[in-house]
Amino acid sequence: MNVRKFWFVNGNDVAYQLTSKETKSFLNNPVGLGFSKSLGLDRLGNEAEITENRANLPTPSGELLFYKDNIAGKYDDYKKFIQFAKIKPLKFYWQTPDSFESVYIDCEIASLEMSEVSTDGLIHCPIQLQGLSFWKNSKEHIVKVEEEITGGKIYPYTYPYTYEGNSFANIQIQNNGTLPSGFKFEIYSEVTNPILSLFQREYNEDSEQYEDVKYGEIRIEGTYDEIKVNTTDHKQSIYLGYQGSAIANPTSKFVLTGNGTYDTPFPQLRVGLNKLTFAYGGTFDEAVYIKWEDVGLTIF
Repeated sequence: MNVRKFWFVNGNDVAYQLTSKETKSFLNNPVGLGFSKSLGLDRLGNEAEITENRANLPTPSGELLFYKDNIAGKYDDYKKFIQFAKIKPLKFYWQTPDSFESVYIDCEIASLEMSEVSTDGLIHCPIQLQGLSFWKNSKEHIVKVEEEITGGKIYPYTYPYTYEGNSFANIQIQNNGTLPSGFKFEIYSEVTNPILSLFQREYNEDSEQYEDVKYGEIRIEGTYDEIKVNTTDHKQSIYLGYQGSAIANPTSKFVLTGNGTYDTPFPQLRVGLNKLTFAYGGTFDEAVYIKWEDVGLTIF
């Protein structure tokens, strides 16, 4: 029988299972797995308009149970968990019984209480987490795009490559989350003046038609043979390299347009179907990589 699963992963990439017969530990009565919002209202008579609509970061909580047969073992497991959790950063994973994939949040333990062995023979430890991110699908999507590739191919590796069939002029990216998602834009061969543009179809009331509307762009000036851009919140970074050396002050080579979440200048993938285009100066016959994780307020 499939059961829901919870576990932590620490900064050493070590997992601590909370549904494991080996560790004799269990997360009981988990709550806070849904979502909440902070709403600002402009009240007028018996009605109101929303003036602010901001999702709150998740704050899961529950009760850790340590249940080895001997008392000393229960206390040892509690101490082992403390030693495990102090290695940052910490991630909290959740997998539902009907899914082969998990979601996770970056988190910090806000509180962890310690009890003596109770009458049921267990140590009960209420725990409260503070999410530092929204829920992210643990499967990273990687799209590899080459100019002359025709016919989509998907390879079933841990991080599958999806080869787009319509060249650099039509890169289809489906964000299946419920929030905009930061992404990585990477090139590992020589290219001059690359431009990545992001579009989404919107309805134009004047023409009464749907049109591709540009909402973001990454424009890089100069020639490089290694480019790595990360537009994810709090992980935003730019790396430019040429012939094995990093370029100093890479931000001076960038022009960014389009706001993602939290008014960042870095564009982020909107929810739903996105169309990306890639342009460059001179010649370029290698690959461009787009990587992202779907993000949501809760399980999605």
